[in-house]
Order: sequence, then structure tokens, then C-alpha cells
Amino acid sequence: MGRRKYEQVARAETAQQTRQRILDAVGQRLREAPTEQLSMEKVARLANVSRATIYSDFGSRGGLFDAFVVDLWERTGLDQLSAAADSDDAREHLRAAIAAASRMKGRELAVYRVLHSMDRLDPESAGGAVRHMEGIAHAGGDDLRLNVRVVQ
Repeated sequence: MGRRKYEQVARAETAQQTRQRILDAVGQRLREAPTEQLSMEKVARLANVSRATIYSDFGSRGGLFDAFVVDLWERTGLDQLSAAADSDDAREHLRAAIAAASRMKGRELAVYRVLHSMDRLDPESAGGAVRHMEGIAHAGGDDLRLNVRVVQ
């Protein structure tokens, strides 16, 4: 008799829900207190997890910000921005990219503003996530998941 493959589906789903709660808590803190430095303690409290869980899941504060930026981009329309880059016509490429980027920023304008402000005022505060995000955007957007999801 062959061995049955053991899959921890429920545990994996719970872990993904926990990660999403943490990412949602980061967004909530950025919206609620845009001028405060992001406190891991407050994020943990909002997500109903320990700080150790945050560091275990994301590796570091920078890893948390990188994952947050990936989640933000995916939720606000990275696929549309990437599709805009597919046009061979330079004008159409530019129009579609500007429209897609505007829609992305418009969906979470407050959060994008905070991230860009953090990057300008204290570049280390977000672990370079904003510059990384912008660098990927200039490169076409497709590398974003590959470069940031390594921490998982």
C-alpha cells in the first residue's frame, strides 16, 4: 500500500489569511497615521498577531514593506500597467501606461502618498520598497513578484 501524501491545506490557508491581515494592518496604519513612523507593535496589534509572527513571515521590516508593495500593486492594477507596456505604438503605450498608473494611484492614493513621502523624508523607513517598486515599474513590472516574494 502506497503512502498517502499529507497536505496541510487548512494550515496553508490560515497562514495566507494571517499574512493578508498583517498586510491589511500596514495599509490601515498608513491611512490612519500617515505622519507617524510605522510601528510593528501597532501593526501586530491590528492584525491580532505577535511581532514575532510578522518577522517570521516577512523576515524583516524591509521584507514586510516589500510584500506590502507587491500586495498594493496587485490590488490596484499591476496587470493593467503591465498590459499597457505591450503596445508597439509608442503613443498608445504612453497613453495606456499613464491611464493605468493613474487608476492604480487613484485606488489607494493616500497609501501611495505616504509611501512616497516616507521614501523622500527617510529612505530607510520603508526599506527601499518604494524605490524598488519604481525601479520595477520602469523595467516593465513583470519582475515584481519574482524579486519580492522570495521571503515567503
